[in-house]
Amino acid sequence: MDVSTIAAALMIEEERLRIEFAHELAHGSAIVQADNLAALSAAAAEGNAAAAKALLAIATRVAGPPPGAPAIPTGGGVTERALRILQGGKS
Repeated sequence: MDVSTIAAALMIEEERLRIEFAHELAHGSAIVQADNLAALSAAAAEGNAAAAKALLAIATRVAGPPPGAPAIPTGGGVTERALRILQGGKS
């Protein structure tokens, strides 16, 4: 959302928005992403397989697999194995 739209929604002038919410305007997306990752991590730690699978996908996409790592298996049981690994168990 652009600054003018946000200012209109809050019914304040753009200049005041830029002054009062400079940090949020500059880093808002990163703040929300960090909150979402923390929530996914907490859900995965509580045994939510979908959250564990999402975290694994994000980590792989961001960092990529380590050099020499075997291919990520697909098919049945992958989510369950990923959850056990994330919880400190063996695959």
